[in-house]
Amino acid sequence: MLIERALLQWLYKLDHLYGLLLTFGLALIIEGTYAIFSAFRTAYPVPEQLSGATNLGFMILPNYRSWVVAASLMVALRRGS
Repeated sequence: MLIERALLQWLYKLDHLYGLLLTFGLALIIEGTYAIFSAFRTAYPVPEQLSGATNLGFMILPNYRSWVVAASLMVALRRGS
């Protein structure tokens, strides 16, 4: 009711798309705020075998992230076949 009274009532005379965009934008803001203050921000320790980074010339890629990308691709390709 607060969002409707404070924001949506001003959009009633405009196209319905503006109300849709406003509510979608508010949902994204609320979800992002929740992600900042929730357990999603919990850092997990990196295994010792995957510590360090690789210099690719144009960027430095942590070994753990390259392992996650490779494992994700293997799972995705295996599921697709």
